[in-house]
Amino acid sequence: MLIGCGILTVNDALMKALVVEMPVAQAVAMRGAAGLVLTVAAAPFLGGFRTLLPRNPRSAGLLTGLLVCNLFLFPTSLRYIPLADAIMLAYLSPLVVVALSPWILGEAVGWRRWSAVCVGLFGAALVIAPGGGALHPAFAIPIAVATLVGLRDILTRKFIHGENALALVMLANLGAVVVGLASLPLGWAPVSGDSLRLLLMAGACLTVSQFLLTASFRYADAAILSCLKYSSIIWAAGLGWLYWGETLDLNDWIGAALIASAGVLITIRTPRTTA
Repeated sequence: MLIGCGILTVNDALMKALVVEMPVAQAVAMRGAAGLVLTVAAAPFLGGFRTLLPRNPRSAGLLTGLLVCNLFLFPTSLRYIPLADAIMLAYLSPLVVVALSPWILGEAVGWRRWSAVCVGLFGAALVIAPGGGALHPAFAIPIAVATLVGLRDILTRKFIHGENALALVMLANLGAVVVGLASLPLGWAPVSGDSLRLLLMAGACLTVSQFLLTASFRYADAAILSCLKYSSIIWAAGLGWLYWGETLDLNDWIGAALIASAGVLITIRTPRTTA
């Protein structure tokens, strides 16, 4: 989970650089194509080509659809807001899990976890609070991503034991290519050699990270894994500062601490049977 989160954040940084030069759909589709080639090439070393076939097409299709939506939504937000802010808001997903658990899992949610949700929402408000300017509407995009991630986490935990992790990665890359190609009539930008290298790197990072993140739920307790996800905020802050000179103000750091604390409190209090 730790390695997967770090690699996934590197992928986000690469996409932030790419979506400035080309349409989001083009970048996502080309990254998906690179990831698709890597996934097929890796299959013989990870159990054979049969691992590319989903065991339950219906549940695999549902998980893939949610991930593909995020693959297009999240890079769109990176055009307008700092990398670390986008990732912080995307990690509101444990709060979404709490809100949806009674409806999807039939789980009773106590006052402690609802209190953690309130703390996390307050942290999100600090992150998106405008620092002297108008609030950018793009901040709503990673919040939408968090909602979809929370729903996918619930369904992943429910279906992962009967599914091939590599099949889910392949379907996500394939879905990104298909949806991205639909935007071709709208016009794609020329791709430079440097951009092509970044796309190949992003495809490799996304594919490897998704495999690691998905497979990790098979081997360890979901509460522990969810806590480790917040390491991405540190990665994002460092990469944002290094490549774009993005700095986090006091509100951002307090908000990040509140969001992470709320997420940790929620996950450690979630029963293992419904994680």
